[in-house]
Amino acid sequence: MKKLLFRRFLLLMIPFVTIPNGNDNSGWVFAYAQSDTMNYTSGDPYSTIRIPLYRDMREFVYFAFDPSTGDIYLLNWRSKQLTRYTEQGDSEVIALTGDEIPSTLVIDIRRNRASDEPELYLWDSGIGRVFTVDTKTGIVTRVDKSFDHRNMYYHASYVSEQNEIHAMGGYGFWRYKNFLITYYPESNEWLEESQTNNEIVYEGIYGSLFRTETAFFYYVKDAYSAEQGMFRMDLQSRRWERYTLFDELLDRKSGSGFEGFPKLRQTSTYQIDQEKGAMLFYFRESRLPKIIKMNSKENSLYEVDLLLFNVDKVFALFYSKRLDKWVMIYESSANSKQDNLYVTTLSVDSEESYVKPLVPDTSSSWTALHYSLLSFGILLFITVGGFYWVR
Repeated sequence: MKKLLFRRFLLLMIPFVTIPNGNDNSGWVFAYAQSDTMNYTSGDPYSTIRIPLYRDMREFVYFAFDPSTGDIYLLNWRSKQLTRYTEQGDSEVIALTGDEIPSTLVIDIRRNRASDEPELYLWDSGIGRVFTVDTKTGIVTRVDKSFDHRNMYYHASYVSEQNEIHAMGGYGFWRYKNFLITYYPESNEWLEESQTNNEIVYEGIYGSLFRTETAFFYYVKDAYSAEQGMFRMDLQSRRWERYTLFDELLDRKSGSGFEGFPKLRQTSTYQIDQEKGAMLFYFRESRLPKIIKMNSKENSLYEVDLLLFNVDKVFALFYSKRLDKWVMIYESSANSKQDNLYVTTLSVDSEESYVKPLVPDTSSSWTALHYSLLSFGILLFITVGGFYWVR
């Protein structure tokens, strides 16, 4: 009878013992741990928004974000139509009017320095002509002194606080690009940035470009070898170098069903939390959607598991300083019809249960090791004590 009770007791103790897990970079998880669930209410920002999903949506739409109000703008190239969505779930359709409206454009938000009102920036997808859009009237006005370059299609772009448009990479005139060019609103012209060592930067399309207080960061997939990499250019030395922290991540992901970082339908302007130095990258691994958070100030990487949010595909990620959260536009795996896009907010702070450290992980591994040794000691004590008890 004692032996039977002891065996049942051991079985009950198994779920509380830590075991190794190769997928968790901390090295350990709790066996049979219950997963968290996310509960949304109609009072949450953006929770009532439903954006009609069209078959060709990835080709003909672009999203922009106004951090001062939280408004989301959706531009449909094909219909020449602009739609504004608010945090409260309201929407407004704005028809674009003007003498010159190009068919393929990139869109972002800038602040009108005279009125301090938001204006939409539009520019050619191949670089060149630049337009502003009055978000109240839909009037499109050309502001550049340039022309349609047709030289950097599918480039990465970022708009600075000074309303400068930075663009890098792309394709044009039968060649992939790897140089950085900037549109300056003071002169209304594009100029190639002074830079050295850019021959090490991959030539490619659909990259992500960020600017911080000290450097440019540029992620891209090489058009010729399909290799991926992150590059950093210091603003003082103007010299490009490999960002090795990201290389370590790519090495770890190789062979795990990692599909790279698909291009989001936005610029990279608000794909970064400038104060914390956090940049987000959407990717798929074994067909599961996830997010990588790279912190350039802490030199660290985290993985955000989107399983709890019922995400199938991500279309845009914006940081809202007002909410201190990220705004995610996504296609839901819970919607069998897949006829709408949804909008939600999420935190990617390291304290969240769905955010796990990747590089470096020495502190988390050391903590996990303590818990593991403690669990093993408790189990050993129970086993030995139980052995003498049943005797």
